[in-house]
Amino acid sequence: MNTTESDVIGIDVSKAHLDCCIGRDNRSFQINNSAQVVKAKMLKLQEELPRLFLVVESTGKYHATLFRVATELSIPIAIVNPKRIRDFAKGVGQLAKTDRIDARIIARYALTVETAPTSAPSKELEALRTLVTRRTDIVRMITQEQNRLGDIHDKLLIGSLKRHIKWLRKECEALEAEIKALSRSAEFSSKLSLLRGFKGVGDLSAAALIAFLPELGTLSKSAIAALVGVAPFADDSGTSCRGKRRIWGGRCTVRSALYMCALTAIRCNPNIKSYYQSLRARGKAAKVALVAAMRKTIIILNAMLRDQAQFQPI
Repeated sequence: MNTTESDVIGIDVSKAHLDCCIGRDNRSFQINNSAQVVKAKMLKLQEELPRLFLVVESTGKYHATLFRVATELSIPIAIVNPKRIRDFAKGVGQLAKTDRIDARIIARYALTVETAPTSAPSKELEALRTLVTRRTDIVRMITQEQNRLGDIHDKLLIGSLKRHIKWLRKECEALEAEIKALSRSAEFSSKLSLLRGFKGVGDLSAAALIAFLPELGTLSKSAIAALVGVAPFADDSGTSCRGKRRIWGGRCTVRSALYMCALTAIRCNPNIKSYYQSLRARGKAAKVALVAAMRKTIIILNAMLRDQAQFQPI
């Protein structure tokens, strides 16, 4: 979609309101962030702007209502990384930050940078993402409670913490059962079977990759590595870092799952193990070698799904 020829509306999202700016004439308005109000306004805008295209920063759950309504009304909508918007604002000298200014900057960004619409996930994929995210939250809470348990000596607090940890573990087990059941559904079973054929990828890791990396199997090896955030980028503009490469950006949820896959693969997958050991033998730091193993792992998984082929160890 050519955004320069579209009726772009930049939208800054908050819990209560949507601040909007029509790109072609900088007209601003604000509406409540509720499904009924958003739908009514979008219907009016469709009549006024025949080439309507919405652009919004990713804000977790707060943009979900807008995305759902836009999808229902077949209005193209792009969810953009907030860091890109902020870097663009700095680049054009816009340092002030208010909701109205942010909406204007988002519209200007879309009119300047070619921006593709974001595809709506299926109900099953959305449900899988919700379950995986909730399990991650529960695991984090278990870790927090265990850390607190090591810092206190009051018996009443110790008992409370142990009961809570026990409950959290049961909840985590229930979520894991739901995740495994859903990831074996018709929509995901083929991907799950292929991913599980790679030594190092378990059911939960495979579910996380399926949920948050739907592009897996459709991109080139360099593109998929960059999308995850394990591609080395050059920074040779000065002299202090010349020749060094660093990873940057990417999807942290996917990278966390891939990190666990690579750790396991280094021990039990002959391809990744030999690759990791060769890097270490050449003097590479353990962390550098691990990131390289993560990159090799995601490239192999991408090729497996692209070719619909089972993993063939060396």
